[in-house]
Amino acid sequence: MVVPGAGILLHETATPGARALIRCLADVTCRLASDDVVDPLTPADEDQLLDWDAEKYRQSLDQRAS
Repeated sequence: MVVPGAGILLHETATPGARALIRCLADVTCRLASDDVVDPLTPADEDQLLDWDAEKYRQSLDQRAS
């Protein structure tokens, strides 16, 4: 959960993979200027990323950590 002016709250059961992903997203958003245009991913973009071998591997690691 994003809390404006405070930061991000994570549930205590968040997996190490989820925590790493949140950290990555935070690192990227910290580098954006207030006037940068950010285009959302299309459903096709999401499908392509979810079918990526590295994502499948990350998901398998996440499953083992649960």
